[in-house]
Amino acid sequence: MRRSVVKPEALHPPSADVMANGKLHGETYAYPPPTEYYPSLQDWIGNQPVPPNRQEIYASHTRVLKPPKGFEEQLHITYRMTEFYSPAPFVIEIPNGRVYGDYGCILAPDNKLLWDVSIFPPFIPEKHPVFRVTEFPPARYTDETVAVLTFCASSMHYHWVFDVLSRMDLLNKSGIPIDKYVVNGVKAAFQWETLERIGIPKDKLIVCQDQFHLEARRLVVPAAPAIEWGPHHWQIQYIRAELLFKPGLQPSPDFERIYISRSLAAHRKVTNEEQVLGLLAPLGFKCIHLESYSVAEQAVILSSAKVVVAPHGSGLTNLIFCQPGTKVIELLTSNFPVYVFWLLSNHLDLDYYYLFGEGERAADRIDPKHGYDDMWIDPDKLRGILVFAHVI
Repeated sequence: MRRSVVKPEALHPPSADVMANGKLHGETYAYPPPTEYYPSLQDWIGNQPVPPNRQEIYASHTRVLKPPKGFEEQLHITYRMTEFYSPAPFVIEIPNGRVYGDYGCILAPDNKLLWDVSIFPPFIPEKHPVFRVTEFPPARYTDETVAVLTFCASSMHYHWVFDVLSRMDLLNKSGIPIDKYVVNGVKAAFQWETLERIGIPKDKLIVCQDQFHLEARRLVVPAAPAIEWGPHHWQIQYIRAELLFKPGLQPSPDFERIYISRSLAAHRKVTNEEQVLGLLAPLGFKCIHLESYSVAEQAVILSSAKVVVAPHGSGLTNLIFCQPGTKVIELLTSNFPVYVFWLLSNHLDLDYYYLFGEGERAADRIDPKHGYDDMWIDPDKLRGILVFAHVI
């Protein structure tokens, strides 16, 4: 992808009455679609003659991991990590940076895509959808300072919390005054609720839409933790502080043992859930559909729980509100184990167990095509893991 790039100045000659950088607030400027990319913000920084303003917010660190507990003779490769490295997250200012599209990809002033803060399935830079665009709408210029909190999967609860909301912590600690915040995929009540809770009023929000194209005098971009496939400790501490501790939510004795159901979800359901509930209900478990509760109510429920049983899914994002020592039993489809909730449990000192649904398992890989599979849970094995975890 090494084709020539038309200079923006050639497409829109500046008028006589211009600001210092040659752009007028509120005016539009034409740019061709990008043909090249920087693999990371760091690569862009290394290409600048004058280093841009970059602030490292937290130091890098490594966490030693406790292994998960299950019935497998040999741990699946997903769970064989013995430690997890968190690089130092940072915030960077990009003069005349741009944001494009309903997915909010970020473009450097030289019209190259910044891949690590614009990742998109299938997570191959050359296949990013921006490279299939044949014509860009003009970019509207603002002389304001604009922060970007976009992510390709922002409509999903887990990614909203860890890849959008948590980055607000980096912006806050940078001390940079922000005029507007760009987000994308904002459609659900939980998103509006959490935006308000972390202190972003609606009049400071810009929500990406189709054909969205904005250029800012100062574009402020927090590092994207998704590249390291967290969650990371600093994210967890921020979310707990903003959504659990700051409002002072109190645990309730009504939710000490819970089963999080996915029966209302489109996929990854437990097909024999009646059998599962037949085992759990006599043990004092309450069946919960988290999508029926506000985020504040979800925080109360999970902070109250002493035992959580749940199929893998976004509902387990709320483990972030659990107290240390809470027992977690994650139910997994046979061919799609994912480590994020085991890692989250490590950060919070939760007692984590896992149980695969019935079916053939790939011992040395994760097969993405099975990511949305439903699962059938053997009641005898579930009872066994409950005994193993000293729940019964």
